Amino acid sequence: MAQALSATGGRLLQISTDFVFNGQQGTPYRPDQAPSPIGVYGATKAAAEERVLGALPQGRARVLRTG
Repeated sequence: MAQALSATGGRLLQISTDFVFNGQQGTPYRPDQAPSPIGVYGATKAAAEERVLGALPQGRARVLRTG
């Protein structure tokens, strides 16, 4: 989908999860922090975030992480 939107000028909001982090920080994670998943689910969500952000030009993709 991200590749098709890149070709047509579209935008994308990727819904993700806080499972992209390991949960050991003890304080809220910042949106710009690098993911550090500990399980398969978090790792696949982190990989999807990376692919979407890499497929679309700057500013045309956003990631929303839910808890």
